[in-house]
Amino acid sequence: MPHAMKDRQSMLGLVILFACIVIGVGALIILPIAIRGWGNIRTFEIVLSGFLLLILLSLVVSYLSEIRRERRFMRSRLRKTTWAPWLRALHDARIPFTRCSARKADKACARLQDALDAEGLELPRTFADLRLAIELDRIPLVDAFLEPEKVIPGSRVDRRRGRNSLIIGAVLLTGGLLLDADVCIVIGIFMIVLPLLSLQVIRRMTPDIRFGFRTSIAGQGFLHVNDSLCFTSTNGTCLVRGIGPARNTDAAVEAWFLCPGGMRMLTFPSVHDPHFVALWQRWNHSDPRPELAGAI
Repeated sequence: MPHAMKDRQSMLGLVILFACIVIGVGALIILPIAIRGWGNIRTFEIVLSGFLLLILLSLVVSYLSEIRRERRFMRSRLRKTTWAPWLRALHDARIPFTRCSARKADKACARLQDALDAEGLELPRTFADLRLAIELDRIPLVDAFLEPEKVIPGSRVDRRRGRNSLIIGAVLLTGGLLLDADVCIVIGIFMIVLPLLSLQVIRRMTPDIRFGFRTSIAGQGFLHVNDSLCFTSTNGTCLVRGIGPARNTDAAVEAWFLCPGGMRMLTFPSVHDPHFVALWQRWNHSDPRPELAGAI
């Protein structure tokens, strides 16, 4: 299936974030300098202000370039593969990649089944992003019984972007502390904390700090979300797609689960993430045991 592309909502969110950062930089850095007098501006302040604006401009250019590459990737590669019938079915089904209620999910399941029937295909247990196929194929699928296991989602930030986020966040935090700029401090802390969410030591602590929220449990051929929603190999399907640039073969991933009862998503920083591997091995087990979900 195609990788995750940007939608209008995410584009609107980027524009709003860009505007807020520009206003914040102007109010907390440029405006005080203007009040003090441009003749008293220091070289360090000029460099830092230019650096922040350059980062914002780079984000916008990178975002637009990524969208262009994604569209070219869809036209030149995905549409010509042997998996084109499944891609057409997914396109025609108009799957809403968002958390939705049973009413919307049931309609999406019906559209997907009708689209597959039109192509003469059966509903697979899993749809996967083509660019992740090689890495997914390296995950061993065992025939032995696997105990149900809690699956803790991670950050949407892949390892490369995580490193970049740490570096930029450290620069912003340092600059904010030196200039007493609150907006730089807040943004710097956010950019540092986000990639840290996927560290194993943090995610091992997650079940103890979820404040009562349930943790999904994966077993052979099922994913138990709560007492009212359970995805199984008999009533639903899983859609795994990469996040980010089309050429990134070690991208963060979204695992979307769809059944007539609802649609939910789990995110992971990589297909090699231990929690994703556990989920993949259990959901795609050769001996699905969805009846075990009732004992959880």
